[in-house]
Amino acid sequence: TVFAPSNHAEVSQMLGDALDLCTDGPAAIRFPKTMPPSNRTETGSGLSARKIHTGSEICIIGVGKMLGAAESAAELLAAEGHEVTVWDPRLIKPLDPEMLADAADHHLVVTIEDGLRDGGAGAAIADALSKLAPIGGPEVRALGVPSVFLAQGKPDVILGRVGLDGEGVAD
Repeated sequence: TVFAPSNHAEVSQMLGDALDLCTDGPAAIRFPKTMPPSNRTETGSGLSARKIHTGSEICIIGVGKMLGAAESAAELLAAEGHEVTVWDPRLIKPLDPEMLADAADHHLVVTIEDGLRDGGAGAAIADALSKLAPIGGPEVRALGVPSVFLAQGKPDVILGRVGLDGEGVAD
């Protein structure tokens, strides 16, 4: 079981969930040391994802700290007239079936992660959606860090350079 908290309050919640629920195998809590400060104190619980916004056209799934970029992109897209759903998956593995079913009902699903795009959470979500809706399912765009050399810098600056900020995601 791999947890991915989107804010500091989630770290504590997920530690309790991991100890209580993950008794049949290993559990990991994946969070960056550069998790952005947030006034958010809402947490999910258990192994369920959290739906942050509801729309019908585009679904954005922001993994871990990338929930902020997902929400920012959703605001920019809403200003252009798009109806956007935003999900905080909370877990990378296992993926929440309710989140996947909801995402499958959209025209476009965009995943955002601060880890490598190749073989990352977005690839797992795309694979799950292709099995759930093999014909006529949503287009999936998995956004993440490319597998290339990146010059050293502050993590958020690097993410911005590779389009993993609100504006880059909306584009």
